[in-house]
Order: sequence, then structure tokens, then C-alpha cells
Amino acid sequence: MTVILQWSAMREYILTERERQVLKAYLEKDLKLNGFRSLAFCIIKAHKQLKSDFELIENLLKKKY
Repeated sequence: MTVILQWSAMREYILTERERQVLKAYLEKDLKLNGFRSLAFCIIKAHKQLKSDFELIENLLKKKY
């Protein structure tokens, strides 16, 4: 039996440009732009998984396959 794996393009970002703008406004100027509260909630909710995923990526890069 032959197994064919298909490569799918991986996203190259975590935040959209708008989300970056919202976070920068808050961090640099203490401004809470539209969408800040829901973005902050999503970040808090996803933080552990994002951190775990990033650690896996870092470990792959360190291994120098």
C-alpha cells in the first residue's frame, strides 16, 4: 500500500495586520482600539497551545534536520 502525503502551505503568521495594529496601539499608547477586548480574550484562551506549538517549531530548528 502506498501512502501519499500532500504538502499544504503553512501560515506564516499568527496575527493579522489589523490584530498587530490593535496590540501595538494598546502596548505603545494604552489605546484600546475596536476589537481589542475580543482579541485579548482569544490570546488568553489560546496562549498555552500557541506556546506549545512554538516550542515544537523551535526544537525542530535546533535539531537542524
